[in-house]
Amino acid sequence: MSVSVGGCVHFTTSVVLQFQNDTHKLEDTAYWVKKVINLSKELRLNHYHKMLKTNRFKIVKPKENVIILDIADDNINDNLFYQGIEINFEKDKKTISFVKYYN
Repeated sequence: MSVSVGGCVHFTTSVVLQFQNDTHKLEDTAYWVKKVINLSKELRLNHYHKMLKTNRFKIVKPKENVIILDIADDNINDNLFYQGIEINFEKDKKTISFVKYYN
């Protein structure tokens, strides 16, 4: 988990997890959604967890080896923005990334 600070009170929180021995394919979206639901709970990423559990996300495939679980913002006035969850199979690695940005 990392936090980066920029500007006055701007900061980004990101969590990147790498899986070495997982044999599931990217197309097994049910497995990956279940995996990120469990991870979001374990990591206390509450908004992500709530939106995933209530099926309020879209699956986007911007590249061949990447899918993004696009999470809607629950309150645009709080200056906290959710950049989705990326499941990435590029470069012979499997990673899951959660990112949120506070402006």
